[in-house]
Amino acid sequence: MQTYGHNPTWDTARQSLPDRIFENDEIVLTSNFECGNGYKIQRLHGGAYEIHIEPEPGNHHFSGSGCYFCFSASNKTDETLTVLFEIRAADGSWDRQRREKIGAFLEDHPGEVPPLSFEGSSRFAIVRDGDDWSHVPDGQMRRAMDHHGLAFSFDLPPRSEHQAPLYFSNYHWYPYTEMSSYLKQMADEHPSIELISLGKSVQDRDVWAVELGNEAANAPVIICAATPQADEMGNWACRANLEFLLGGSEAATAILSRHRVCLIPHPNPDGTVLGLMVTDAADKFPYFMGSETIAGDPDSPVEQVTLWEYMKQKRPWLFIEWHSNHWHWRPGHTLIRYAPQLISDPALRRVWDNWDRRLEALPNTFDEEGGRTDRTNAYTMSIGLGVATELDGIPIMLKVHDKFPLRETLDYVNRCLQAATEAFADEIV
Repeated sequence: MQTYGHNPTWDTARQSLPDRIFENDEIVLTSNFECGNGYKIQRLHGGAYEIHIEPEPGNHHFSGSGCYFCFSASNKTDETLTVLFEIRAADGSWDRQRREKIGAFLEDHPGEVPPLSFEGSSRFAIVRDGDDWSHVPDGQMRRAMDHHGLAFSFDLPPRSEHQAPLYFSNYHWYPYTEMSSYLKQMADEHPSIELISLGKSVQDRDVWAVELGNEAANAPVIICAATPQADEMGNWACRANLEFLLGGSEAATAILSRHRVCLIPHPNPDGTVLGLMVTDAADKFPYFMGSETIAGDPDSPVEQVTLWEYMKQKRPWLFIEWHSNHWHWRPGHTLIRYAPQLISDPALRRVWDNWDRRLEALPNTFDEEGGRTDRTNAYTMSIGLGVATELDGIPIMLKVHDKFPLRETLDYVNRCLQAATEAFADEIV
């Protein structure tokens, strides 16, 4: 089967899916690669093309909806090709945060155009060119046909014999196969790293964990894991944490001398490979089944069970769950926090308060409204709540924003980790 220039090491599970390839004399558009998402790809008119977001499978809160896209584009001509991409979601879920607002405006102002601030969940698109990541320039973001969805134009460079496709998405995606190879390479190069398979996914892929730092049995443990919501860039955050800790700086050395740090970059590997938003290969929503997992429900997602068993073994004092988002209404990196009264250790509560103040002082940080999660409010279904209530550890969801340059965001996640360990050092001798 033709690979259309995609990385030959990537998983091929999506190659047989229908309606994931469009080709004419000028362009090839595909989403039949690992992490891809998009179907019913078609030409609208001239240089305009439409890509529909794939609806999530299963029977849960997001089933039938979708807000993640990831497709490739290759120019077949010898000249620069200017194209317009329209990203669509048939049920309107793509921009449901603003759909009612747009409808109310059009009802009150018939014939007028809604303000751009009303339009779409995303106001950006991300380009991957080899190992380089950038954003489509603001001036190339366009209005969608009916003020829903997302549209942008782009100048595709002329074809080249060795040129790989350009990839477009609204997230900084990271193929599971690339991460697996990277982790194995790092473990080979750094004897201080222990690479562990915590278990297998539904489709028999390893759920990897990396451990490094203080090996003493009583060393305080930190676990940083990507969210099981597979479209988000928590995997990049885990990689950034690893590279920071191996970088040899004074701060990294201090962390590793005191703490055992555990990183889990792909807790839902099947979801990543299949290009899903929040679902696993069994059509379940692992993140929203944390409470069932903790309770021992036999219907719990196998990957979440694997993660929770590891948590119980390690009993971390800190659990950072790295999320990301593309929502226009969130202005920056979002803190989704739990209530400190959930834990009983007064010293650890002081650490928590100290770390909160440090996080709030970081640039581009946005505190989610709606109150902190406790036993009755907000994210009560999460594994994070169990870290606090069952393991007496500090949990947090840090939802970094994909609108920022990748390197800037990765620096931010390392500052969050460093801030936590500095708070620990302040409060616990």
